[in-house]
Amino acid sequence: HQLQAPLREELLEYLADAQAVLNEVNDPMPPTFGVLFEVEQPPLALLRLVKDYAKLLRSQAREMEYPEELATLLYFTTIAVAAVRCNESLSTLSADKLRAGFAWAQKQAYCPPAHLSLFDAALRKQP
Repeated sequence: HQLQAPLREELLEYLADAQAVLNEVNDPMPPTFGVLFEVEQPPLALLRLVKDYAKLLRSQAREMEYPEELATLLYFTTIAVAAVRCNESLSTLSADKLRAGFAWAQKQAYCPPAHLSLFDAALRKQP
């Protein structure tokens, strides 16, 4: 599952600009995506990278043989973490589309139970 995947290695493998951003992250590097999503105030630059990684997975899901639904869940999880834990918006999506995405994510069978409250909090932050 993506939450247990090694964060640094995945980002470096798929994103050309990852090394420069990772060099700027002063905090200890979370070992996995799941740990990143649990950090009380994760580095925003790292969350932006993960969002870009999720967008890449979504756009190339067929070629990469990766489930598009999991990439979409990763995308909305990253945006929710930034909104709730960093009070920052990582997306240019409208509030309506964000609400729909967070609500969709909550309904997915593979959404970790711990993320349900994260999506609730993200939904409350939308105007």
